[in-house]
Amino acid sequence: MNNFPPEFIHYLLNLNLRGDSRGGMTNHGHHRSPHAGTSVEFHDFRTYVPGDDLRRIDANIYQRHKKLFIRRYHHFQEATYRIIIDNSASLHFEQERFHAALQIAAAVAVVLLNHGNRVNLFITGEDTPWQLKNGKQDIPRLLQRLDNITTDSGSDSRIPLKHLRAGLGTHSVTWVISDFFESGDGGSFLEQIRLIPGTLIPVRIGKAADRTPQLTGNLQLVDCETGNHLNTVVDTTVIREYQRSYDRFINQIDVFARQSGAHHYMIDSSLPDIARTVPVFPDGALTLN
Repeated sequence: MNNFPPEFIHYLLNLNLRGDSRGGMTNHGHHRSPHAGTSVEFHDFRTYVPGDDLRRIDANIYQRHKKLFIRRYHHFQEATYRIIIDNSASLHFEQERFHAALQIAAAVAVVLLNHGNRVNLFITGEDTPWQLKNGKQDIPRLLQRLDNITTDSGSDSRIPLKHLRAGLGTHSVTWVISDFFESGDGGSFLEQIRLIPGTLIPVRIGKAADRTPQLTGNLQLVDCETGNHLNTVVDTTVIREYQRSYDRFINQIDVFARQSGAHHYMIDSSLPDIARTVPVFPDGALTLN
């Protein structure tokens, strides 16, 4: 399956990148610190005071005006951007769900790379991340790698936490793309990602119709994660209880996102390619939290 048709790639390459609400993020792969110090970008001048580094005195101003001013610079610090793709069986249950997950991962990564940032791509069940360090030159390699994850390769929801904790900049943002269903292997997916430092942005893959399943009568339910079977009778009482459980599940993700200082995005996989990305890219831009 071609997850990234030409018109979708063209759309991605024209998306913009916005700094966070604190005004600290540039579109050149760096986090701008609020303090001034020796770095690569000139900020302004200020009057010399005893104790200042004499090497920072501006000679041109002194020659012209016989006054001492020093040059100040913005100090930049590298930001860390990471994307985690849930490769567990539940996200492979329907082809379009995993297709949507790959497209959202590609969209976030392409925008970051296209604006000169570095991206680490994590796929659950794999021990080593993909490091994309060459900006827009890495976009073809990224798309090829994502296309090679087939819809029958669902593994598990283990997250390589040791890599997610290593080599962090002072500011890190991680997009977690998943359905957030439990894997049945004894570990909560939300509890795993709580251990990741920095800002965590949950991007939940689902369908608007998930809350209102059209099921009734005698059914055998099969857990696609564990293979366990359950014979049950579905009636209106069972559906109402399911909906209450579903609402608690969504609220849990909402609370998690707020605690991380981020927003919980819901992606409807039943929508067309570009339309399903709109929640993450309102007004055609990705906002860095």
